[in-house]
Amino acid sequence: MTVALCFYSMLFMRFAVQVKPKNRLLFACHFANECAQLVQLARFLNYKYGTPQPMKQYQVPSTASIPKTNTPTSAQLTRPT
Repeated sequence: MTVALCFYSMLFMRFAVQVKPKNRLLFACHFANECAQLVQLARFLNYKYGTPQPMKQYQVPSTASIPKTNTPTSAQLTRPT
């Protein structure tokens, strides 16, 4: 649909300057529409063909260590005499 609107706007931009008197307001409207459609087309092409692959989700390695806590060990619990 975006490509069709690009051609439509280009055609009517040409028509707006060839009629007598020149319709500059119609030209400006179709020029703005042409710019918007070209931006949309560029965004689509970048989305479809510009990105190689979606990012993979972060996975925790299976060899991850258990986080250390602040609990004392049995050696720390005994009092030296």
